Amino acid sequence: MAKVRLSRADARRVAEGGAASVQATLVSEERPSADETPEQALERALSDARARGDAVKQELLTDPGMLNTDGMAERLGMSSEGVRLKRKRHEVLGVDFAKRGIRYPSWQLLENRQLLPGLPRLFSILGEDPWGVYRFLLQSHPELGGRRALDALKRGRTDEVLAVAEAIAAGAFA
Repeated sequence: MAKVRLSRADARRVAEGGAASVQATLVSEERPSADETPEQALERALSDARARGDAVKQELLTDPGMLNTDGMAERLGMSSEGVRLKRKRHEVLGVDFAKRGIRYPSWQLLENRQLLPGLPRLFSILGEDPWGVYRFLLQSHPELGGRRALDALKRGRTDEVLAVAEAIAAGAFA
């Protein structure tokens, strides 16, 4: 049996009924054999998860909303070195794509070259992992009325977002 895999953007276009060309990947779906050990099943599941993660990262790399350091510097009206310093101070979110370098989500830029409020505090609460902060910002949270943390921050609900982050860091689950 095989599955068709689409990027999120293409899947959205298909779901909306848009008439556009999309790129699809045909993936064979391996069924576990009856003699597969639990360790083999776990390894297969981890391998599948890594493949999905790699696909998402590849999609993000081609997303025009993910800026390289020079692009972010231009949008902020500062030098590339200034952007790197802001990243080290956690004033700007930059995620590492290893050999492909750092990418900065453009959605963290507000009007008048302002940055998303609360980022340094989010890093101190959630830890130093930019990918962890990235995921937190894009996830919907019941405590925020089902909104993403990113949208709540843009609406000025910084204290509420930080409270949700603290609850998650303390091990609370919705």
